[in-house]
Amino acid sequence: KELELLYEMNSKVFEGNSAGEKMSAQQVEVLTVADNKKLVLRVLLHAADMGNPTKPWNVARDWAYRVLEEYANQGDQEKRIGIPV
Repeated sequence: KELELLYEMNSKVFEGNSAGEKMSAQQVEVLTVADNKKLVLRVLLHAADMGNPTKPWNVARDWAYRVLEEYANQGDQEKRIGIPV
């Protein structure tokens, strides 16, 4: 909803762009405002999180195991430096 609101508030800036076309200076300006940039980055991260299960099973499984291993390693590091886990 936040991304939709961002687009609605700036729709005139984004209208008329076709795929592959470079962004205008105005469009870049809208997307580099700190709050807008954070929003777009959150949306991209969410899309990446949601996209893994849509990959072929062997790829999704491999990435899921990599994430689990990263979480376990992070927990081990936090224990070593005394952060409650």
